[in-house]
Amino acid sequence: MKIKKEAKRFNVILLLSALLGGIVGFFGVPLAEDRGYDFETELGIGFVLLILALMVQMVIHEAGHLVFGLLTGYKFVSFRVGSFMWVKREGKIHLCRYQLAGTGGQCLLEPPEQKDWEYPYSLYNMGGSIMNMLSAIVFAGVALVVRDHYVMVRIFGILALAGVIQGLMNAIPKKGIINNDGMNQVELRKIKAARRAFWIQIKVNALWNQGIYLRDMPEEWFTTPNEEEMKSGLAVSMGVLACGRLMTEKQFEKADKLMEDLLSKDSAMIGVHRSLCKTDQMYCEMVGACRKERIESLLDDDVKKIWKAMKNSPSILRTQYVYARRVKFDEKEAARIMEQFNKVAKTYPSVS
Repeated sequence: MKIKKEAKRFNVILLLSALLGGIVGFFGVPLAEDRGYDFETELGIGFVLLILALMVQMVIHEAGHLVFGLLTGYKFVSFRVGSFMWVKREGKIHLCRYQLAGTGGQCLLEPPEQKDWEYPYSLYNMGGSIMNMLSAIVFAGVALVVRDHYVMVRIFGILALAGVIQGLMNAIPKKGIINNDGMNQVELRKIKAARRAFWIQIKVNALWNQGIYLRDMPEEWFTTPNEEEMKSGLAVSMGVLACGRLMTEKQFEKADKLMEDLLSKDSAMIGVHRSLCKTDQMYCEMVGACRKERIESLLDDDVKKIWKAMKNSPSILRTQYVYARRVKFDEKEAARIMEQFNKVAKTYPSVS
């Protein structure tokens, strides 16, 4: 089964490579031969344009989640591009700063009411890829209309190619540090616990952005997954939320034990959640027994990567601050981290 999945991914890569090669050949070779331009230079320009087009398509992707979500009864919560995040709070839009490892953007909406964990999710979840593909068709059409203008054809052609790439890369199921939309869609269709988890996650996010603490949300939401549910990346995230609730209640010993239990099991927990759990475990250990050997064992390469990718996360800065004081005994470093924490707090999306 694993070999078949890898083969499918390899075929997708070949397809995308062929598309990229085709666009370069279609635009680059005639230009080099007929207009006397340097092909290597044009190839470099084409590559830069493709990167820029992918960035445009990332915004289009998130806009797709927004549009199709609103059409199916969801309510706007936040829209993020890079680390810039627009959040709706008390009827007004606020500009905040937030970064999540493994994502270049994110659109989060508040879900409609559910009945036995059934609610519209497909269009919201897959809306980004749908919009990428629709935009690719539009851009390709424009390229045909202006086919006598080389520069415009190349720009719109590359935008169309980027739309296909972005759409496929998000639609074809893939696990990673963050599971993509296609992987989430597979779980949502097959697993009731995944639908429950998805609804609760985005509902929690909506309340969190309104300044409501996890500990003040309904307790029945924060249940740990059973053995069967651990096979779903979405369902196992409910255990991570349960740990987060315990952390806000300052039940650090209980939170530490729960995280240790979750991490010790063979589960579909995504990479970013694993590293964030280990980060919180470090904090629990440092405010408790503070055993240096355990702390250092938790601070592995994956955790360090998440720290770097999410350097402005308050929970990470909190752990780094205690680490500087209680493990490294570096008051100067602790003061620097505290200054950064206070700066981040001014533009962080949640007021809680």
